Amino acid sequence: MPSDVQSPSGPTVIVLEGELQDARVREVWEDLVGRARSAGSGSVVVDATGLREVSGTGLLLLAELRRTVVWAGGTIEVRGLSADQASLVERAVGHKPPEPREQDSHFVSDVGETAFRMLDELADTVRFVGGAAIDLAYALRHPKSLRWRDLLRVMGQSGIDSMPVTCLLSGIVGFIIAYQMMPALDRYGAADQTPTIMGFAIIRELGPLITAIILAGRSGSAFAAEIGTMKVTEEVNALTTMGLNPERFLVTPRVLAVAITTPLLSVFASFAGVLGGWLPMVARDMSLELYLQGVRNSIDQVDFLQGVFKAFVFAIVIGGIGCRSGLQTQVGPGAVGASTTRAVVSGIVAIIILDGVLVALFHAIGI
Repeated sequence: MPSDVQSPSGPTVIVLEGELQDARVREVWEDLVGRARSAGSGSVVVDATGLREVSGTGLLLLAELRRTVVWAGGTIEVRGLSADQASLVERAVGHKPPEPREQDSHFVSDVGETAFRMLDELADTVRFVGGAAIDLAYALRHPKSLRWRDLLRVMGQSGIDSMPVTCLLSGIVGFIIAYQMMPALDRYGAADQTPTIMGFAIIRELGPLITAIILAGRSGSAFAAEIGTMKVTEEVNALTTMGLNPERFLVTPRVLAVAITTPLLSVFASFAGVLGGWLPMVARDMSLELYLQGVRNSIDQVDFLQGVFKAFVFAIVIGGIGCRSGLQTQVGPGAVGASTTRAVVSGIVAIIILDGVLVALFHAIGI
């Protein structure tokens, strides 16, 4: 059994006797390492002259004792080992890792680091969405490469299943805008211009934007959760092992599905928003026919196509961000939830920024 002798003015002496085999090492490991640690920066002598046999695990224990004392700033001497054994114990100490230094937090550096991190994230997102667009073009040129079952399933989920809530919210938003706008227009005697403003605002702007926000909340989160779960269960790695491209196998059907359904969904959402804007006009005895005629006179084919084009671009971006968030899922109990949250937040922020870019672009080219 190991024993130690500790004197106030001398070193701590640990005496080892008998055999230091695997089973015994497991019994005495914590005890001996604790004694070495309690010596702090003092001196320790390990007397192994009484050991009849030392296994490789026993040498590992002696090396751990030496490492513990040396890294604490103390000195240690191991007696009674052969030259080869002593050499192994000596070389196993290694170098003490540097202590982590506490860095002062500066506002400017923190802002800079955050900005660079956001730029890196944006660049990765642009690369991924661009790759998804290339895979989408490849799938359109080679229809046989598509997984049609997944395509139709996602089209049903992102299109038909999303239509009720999309039309409902768009109609409510149209009602609120018209209801709040009428008193302001009354001050200038321009209440009859409500259909013109509603048609222009809903069809060019709010219809596609509301559709995209709902798409980010429904389809973007669903894509991140599905692919994230596959990533956690290593199904994505299995696809790679089988020689399949996970991005083309998982991302392309989903992005293509939302790219097809979202423009159509945006048309229905715009129509619902326009109808919602008519409800407050009933109090002004404006018929639906007259209201729709005013909406029709306020827009042209270019305005309608702008809304459809916006919805198409939003769909590709949201689908790509949702799939990318799923593929970036880490291991852990909250990993899928974190990916889902990131997909929704990033998708909504991206479409709002992209909407501003498209508005400026359309204005610059005069449409």
